[in-house]
Amino acid sequence: MNRKIFLISGPPGAGKSTLAQALAQLFNKSIHIECDSLYNMVQGGYKKPWEDGADTLISLMQNALASQAKIYLQAGFVVIADYVWSLREIYCLFNQIGHENIFYPIFLLPKKAINLARDCNREYRVGSDRVAEYWDNYERWKDKFPKIFYDNSDISASEMAKNLIKEKGFNHRELKLFLNL
Repeated sequence: MNRKIFLISGPPGAGKSTLAQALAQLFNKSIHIECDSLYNMVQGGYKKPWEDGADTLISLMQNALASQAKIYLQAGFVVIADYVWSLREIYCLFNQIGHENIFYPIFLLPKKAINLARDCNREYRVGSDRVAEYWDNYERWKDKFPKIFYDNSDISASEMAKNLIKEKGFNHRELKLFLNL
């Protein structure tokens, strides 16, 4: 059985959670795991993800995601998760979750001005400097991996979700070759 997992990444304010929710609505059995929520469950010892010493909390969050994803995949659910991941982190998650699944790595990268404006309009703003820093990092990867980068500046989340489910995902071997890891 081909079990699907979508991992949606991009800078803060890129539209990851909005796309994940739209995508989840298109499947009979799906779960949207919002990794910001997993990360923010920590109370004592909390650190912002970009602060020194946050690596342990990020690792715990990713382990929790992998565990939840396995449970839901085995029950026949499509898993959709979102967070600000690097390519290597996504590949490591795919290794943790299991080789028998079909993977959909999705990197959202709207136009920079749109991304900055979206962050300003959110309840929990990250701030222009940090968003711009993340955006610049993703921009550097975009030319090397254009197949998994999407400019969602001028498309609704629901329309983009409909387009994404038509695409072919990667099996583990294909993803490893694609990312050249």
